[in-house]
Amino acid sequence: MFTKEDNQVLDRILNARKTCRAFAENVPTDDEIKEVIQAGCIAPYASIDAKAVTPFRHFFVIKKDDPKMEQIDAFIRQQSQIDLDA
Repeated sequence: MFTKEDNQVLDRILNARKTCRAFAENVPTDDEIKEVIQAGCIAPYASIDAKAVTPFRHFFVIKKDDPKMEQIDAFIRQQSQIDLDA
């Protein structure tokens, strides 16, 4: 299915990944947000195998200064804990 070269490229990409802990103040464009969502849609989803979870993906784009952000954060954390406990 994949060539040796394809696998080497994928290995380099996976080894170069990182998690951002600090963010710039500039807001991404709608096109940039769409690209990130598209990447998330094709990314591996390990919890399906690990917990036999029904496959689903939810993506939310919420403005930084949205007054409901605290409520949203609390709900997501609560639901995540429920899912982990199940």
